[in-house]
Amino acid sequence: MVIIGGGFVGVEYAHFFSAVGTKVTLIIRDKVLLPFEEPEISELLKNEMGKRMTLLFGSDAVELRRSGKGYAVLVENRGSGEIQQLQTDTVMVSAGRTSNADLLKVENAGVETNERNYIKVDDYLRTNRKHIWALGDAIGRAMFTHAGDHEAELAWHNAGSRRKLPMDFQNVPHAVYTSPQIASIGLTEKKARENYEVLVGKAAYSDTVMVRRCLSTAGLQKRSSRRAAAGSSGFILSALTQLS
Repeated sequence: MVIIGGGFVGVEYAHFFSAVGTKVTLIIRDKVLLPFEEPEISELLKNEMGKRMTLLFGSDAVELRRSGKGYAVLVENRGSGEIQQLQTDTVMVSAGRTSNADLLKVENAGVETNERNYIKVDDYLRTNRKHIWALGDAIGRAMFTHAGDHEAELAWHNAGSRRKLPMDFQNVPHAVYTSPQIASIGLTEKKARENYEVLVGKAAYSDTVMVRRCLSTAGLQKRSSRRAAAGSSGFILSALTQLS
């Protein structure tokens, strides 16, 4: 099986299919897995997943055609330009998401969309039409189930209350269901250092009690906090990044 795309969906399906015995090749456009995670996380995930499947970094799938009972996938290395052909039974494309808000024909209601065709909302999830609210994947932000659940609560509250509550998109937790697993919230260390002086704490996963249940020592925990001035208090910028 060939999977095109190394984002959340691609790596999760690659993990699942390899776990049930499928020979998986994952084509990744970037030079690292999940570049929006901490670099230590991306590197550890690459090492662990690389034991169970083939990872092609810095590569594009440039052609797909039927070949016998399966498919032939032509893959180009973005650096060298070298092209190789992969023979596979099945191909899965997970190279990104595109809005289908056009199917809703929101323009008939005067609702505006952005350049990516997602519905535009303010911090309170209200569209440019003051009586229409939008949430979930339709707005193209924090496209996670639990985020959509919280947005639904806020939109319902804001639609019927004078005291509006904003959606905090910066502090939405997310998880990646691979092995090792990933869970994160807040800014990465790199992003935090752009605006703050930070302190970073790390702990080996083997130092936690959860390791006894999972019988695995591959992982780490990391937290970035704002350095506090004398007589003042700091605050956590990334509450937890963990592999287990």
